[in-house]
Amino acid sequence: MSTKHTEKGRALEQAVKFIQEAILESSPEVVGKNFTIETNVRQNFSGVTHEIDVLVRTNLKSDYEAIWIFECKNWSEPVDKDVVTVLADKVEAWNANKGFLVANRFTSGAEAQLKKYPRLGFIRCSESFSGPLTDVQMTHIFTDPLPTTIRIHFRDRLSMSELPPLDYSKTPCRRFGQPADFLQFIQSEMDKAASKDLAERNNQYKHIGTHWGHPHVLLDFQDRELELNGFAVDSIELPLFYFVINARAKISSKFELEGKGRFISFESPVSDLDGKKMEFQFIQKL
Repeated sequence: MSTKHTEKGRALEQAVKFIQEAILESSPEVVGKNFTIETNVRQNFSGVTHEIDVLVRTNLKSDYEAIWIFECKNWSEPVDKDVVTVLADKVEAWNANKGFLVANRFTSGAEAQLKKYPRLGFIRCSESFSGPLTDVQMTHIFTDPLPTTIRIHFRDRLSMSELPPLDYSKTPCRRFGQPADFLQFIQSEMDKAASKDLAERNNQYKHIGTHWGHPHVLLDFQDRELELNGFAVDSIELPLFYFVINARAKISSKFELEGKGRFISFESPVSDLDGKKMEFQFIQKL
């Protein structure tokens, strides 16, 4: 099976998972009760391994536990009767309450086969649909900071050159007489300054592209409000420098499950710490 084919299948499975989650979280019959939704679950029954694309369980560990199985086929060609037979076997092996075939279309033979099994159902999926979400354009704004030099002014007018080298992760710090984490405090102030700058210069930053941000933060302190290594701090200067990058996210997949809901996944141009592209999902119940 090709990588592209596998990715198409996984995309539909994720759509089913998120839409079912949205339905269950708002369903009066399920609110207040526990449920789980898993994808790609493998289980061996009597020497035969069955893989479930999407497995839903409700009322866990009770006499009323229910199981729903979803077989997802994101195929360009119609699904045939053999797929229906395999789904029926899975429903029987798992003793599931219901099994759903999720596909765009099926053959007449598959339709006839579905009618033979009362516990089977069909959910039509489509990637071509119109609605308010299909016109959404998502942009992602993030900052790429450069190294910051902290300038500290002490009340007794000591210059930094007169002090021994300070390791800010270990240097004793007190705020209002109480022990404090200096680096955490500075990071909080930097975050607030960046958020304020993004809000005040929104008209500039909202345009697609890379922009230069350089707010200058001056923190003044009262006597003994902040102490470092036993010295009272008078003020701290934080000249911040960063790039503000506004990039448009592209739609990586979108599906409508007939009578159930719509799902759109955006792939952000931003990567996480592991280098993976971040994704954002929109779900609309029908």
